[in-house]
Amino acid sequence: MIDSHESSYRWHSIQVIQERSSQSRLWGMGVFATMAIAFLISSILLVNSIRYTELNLVMIEDQPLLIPIFVAGILVALYLAMLAAISVSRELDKGTLETLLYGPVDEISFILGTFLAHVKVFFYTLVVALIWSNFCVWILNLSFKLDVLGLLLVSFMMATELIAFGVFSAIWGGKARNALIYFILIIVFIGGVQVADLVISGLVQINTATISDPMILVRNILAKAAGFTSWISPFTQAQRAMQAMVGHVYGDFFRNLGLMLMECGVLIAGAILLFKKKGVR
Repeated sequence: MIDSHESSYRWHSIQVIQERSSQSRLWGMGVFATMAIAFLISSILLVNSIRYTELNLVMIEDQPLLIPIFVAGILVALYLAMLAAISVSRELDKGTLETLLYGPVDEISFILGTFLAHVKVFFYTLVVALIWSNFCVWILNLSFKLDVLGLLLVSFMMATELIAFGVFSAIWGGKARNALIYFILIIVFIGGVQVADLVISGLVQINTATISDPMILVRNILAKAAGFTSWISPFTQAQRAMQAMVGHVYGDFFRNLGLMLMECGVLIAGAILLFKKKGVR
């Protein structure tokens, strides 16, 4: 049993770590530069979508802000996830964690404090994203829909899972270089499988391959791999949740949100348990 005094000390430690880490991120130029690039790319995508609609008289998306918000969310979330991984790894490399763990900080306090700090920063970027969305709606004379709030919520859940994975990668890898390598390789693998499956499936259909064609075997393998990674990929889950929100399929929307939340919890719990097992040395 954890008494109330221990809980209060732990919560205070979490708050201190969270405030220190989030302030250092908010005052850094990296977050602002990433946000600027993300919203610039999103603006270009939105303008291209509107121009396509004007030229062809066909709206390719029920919600033209879906893809821009999705792309902006991915870029900022990936950046913050890598920052989280680097932050934890540097504390391990410097040996400062060994000193902290002799004081009021334990593994749970450090992991949760670091995780919440980067989640807090992403939440602030969502406020900017909401302002940007309203500005785009106003300047392009679009109608504002409440599902934009749902899209931002999905981005937030995707970011929490990616940040949790960044923290887990840092504990897993130990050193900053190893943590970044693990993080990047797994993200590239998850995204690469999905992209390769789409490309190969398209090639097979274009070539009207026969059953004996070796491309069929490759397609089937990639399809199975893509089916597996879709259950652990925050990108696929976020995309499905956003499409479900726009299509008003709320069952799928909440199912994918729940899946992202569950995987985030598993990653944070795994990071804490792994940290306790490995220690700070």
